[in-house]
Amino acid sequence: MNSHRLRLPAVLLTMVAASPRRRVAASLVVATLGGCGNALPVGDNSEFSRKAATGDAWQVGVQHPVGDVGDCGDDVAIADGIMSADAPSSRYLWTLTSESDETDAERIAGCLKLGLTDGTITIYEPAE
Repeated sequence: MNSHRLRLPAVLLTMVAASPRRRVAASLVVATLGGCGNALPVGDNSEFSRKAATGDAWQVGVQHPVGDVGDCGDDVAIADGIMSADAPSSRYLWTLTSESDETDAERIAGCLKLGLTDGTITIYEPAE
C-alpha cells in the first residue's frame, strides 16, 4: 500500500507540470497528498506505538532505524540495551531502570525521533 502512496505524487507531477502555472498546482497537490499518510504530526508523542513489555520495566525499541540514534542510548534512565547482530542493525531495544517512568520512555523515544529519518519506534509499558 505504501508503494502506491509514494508513486502517486510522482505521477501527478508528471501529468500537471507542463506549464509554470501548473507547477504551483502540482506542488500544492503533492504537499496535500504528503499529509495523507498514516503518520501523526511530528510533535505528537502518541505516534509511538505502545505494547506491553514482558517484564516490569519500561522499554523503548526501534525497528529498521534509518539515521543516527546519536546519544539516545546514553540516557541515564537506560539500564540495559541490545541491538540486532545484522549490519546495519535492524533493531534496538533499551530496558529502562526500575525507577524510570513513562516520561523517561517518551524522552528517549523523542530523542530517537529527532535523529532518525525512518523506523518504527515502540514504547513497551511494564506489565502490571
